Amino acid sequence: MAFLYNPQKEGSGIHKDGKKGFSNCLSILFSKIKELILSNLLYFAFLLPFVALSAIIAYSVFPDTGVLKNINVQFTFQIMLMSLPFAFSGPVTAGFTRIIRDIGREEHSFIWKDFISTVKRCFRKSVIVSIISYVFYMSAFFAFLVYWGSWVFFAVALITMLYYSIMEKYMYLMTVSLDLSVIKMIKNSFLLILASFKKSMAALLANIISVALFISYILFVAYMPTTIVFFILLLLFFQFSFPSLFSTYYCFNAIIEKVVDPYYEEINNSNADDTIVDKTDNKNEKYVDENNISEHSDYVYENGKLVRRDIKEQEQLFKDN
Repeated sequence: MAFLYNPQKEGSGIHKDGKKGFSNCLSILFSKIKELILSNLLYFAFLLPFVALSAIIAYSVFPDTGVLKNINVQFTFQIMLMSLPFAFSGPVTAGFTRIIRDIGREEHSFIWKDFISTVKRCFRKSVIVSIISYVFYMSAFFAFLVYWGSWVFFAVALITMLYYSIMEKYMYLMTVSLDLSVIKMIKNSFLLILASFKKSMAALLANIISVALFISYILFVAYMPTTIVFFILLLLFFQFSFPSLFSTYYCFNAIIEKVVDPYYEEINNSNADDTIVDKTDNKNEKYVDENNISEHSDYVYENGKLVRRDIKEQEQLFKDN
């Protein structure tokens, strides 16, 4: 990996603070290319078991059982079974999201350690999110088959699916960054798209480009089998992390602007009592510096999170007894 990183080579240094949006994200991409490639490899490796299970199911269920009559229903049923393993891939996606989020904030990341710790910490919620996504995408796929040819309903189904794809990005970011219930994450994700429409559309564009490239790779391999090596290399090194950097960058900035900033403003003005924010890093000190919170605040820092003072004192009392 020496060609990716040489500690003795002079670089361009830290970019100017004035860079924002796409130019800043592009600068991060080139400066963090090694971390992006390593995170892509890690995510690809952890997705392989799900792909293998999907392939095994495909070979098992595709023969016609004779039970299903309609070809659309049968095809949907087979696709549902094939995709079922990915309904439980949420923890892997959560770990990957954590790494890409840190890269987008230009924070150092211990890729393997941070990935594993996030998988463990966010296991339950991320599985719930992935199951919700599985049910939604399978329903959307069935809707596409049913409404094919009825362009109004087909367009509604497509727009709904695209809207949810950005909601899913927000939900995974909130899973690894905020201590919220799944219901609140769904609600916040739905509203964040409307509240930060430009950032959400930029993230959606990155997702669309990623999917379009993936489909084009498959078509190239189908018509030109000799390109399969190139396709595999793209999957290994670039396909997941590079587009995800852009979508994560815009979505997390929207969360900071619409969720985290108002929370800390509420902390400074009055004692908030219903949101607990994860201390993600030290890049933006106003979000994580305990000095910003009054010593009379109802919240204290414990293991990198804001915890209600009265709850912490009760826990300590029980431990002492």
